[in-house]
Amino acid sequence: MSGILDRILEKKEKRKSLEQYEEKKEEFKRIIGKPEIKVSVELPEGYENRKKEFLALEKEEAFLRDVNRSLKRIVKKHLNKKKESK
Repeated sequence: MSGILDRILEKKEKRKSLEQYEEKKEEFKRIIGKPEIKVSVELPEGYENRKKEFLALEKEEAFLRDVNRSLKRIVKKHLNKKKESK
């Protein structure tokens, strides 16, 4: 029984270490790297039956390129709008 408990605790400790690593990595990127914003995209209404295809888009290079291009235009537009209003 203690073997199972040891394995559970070990997995929990590894998960905690991984979470701490990810937090430190994100902090490092904020300080040293290019600033970035994470954006969440929800499955559009009416496309519930295409959930699998939607989730696959996350790994599709062409989709990611299109999204990146579009978001860059939107970010520039909003930053310019804020600059003009000051």
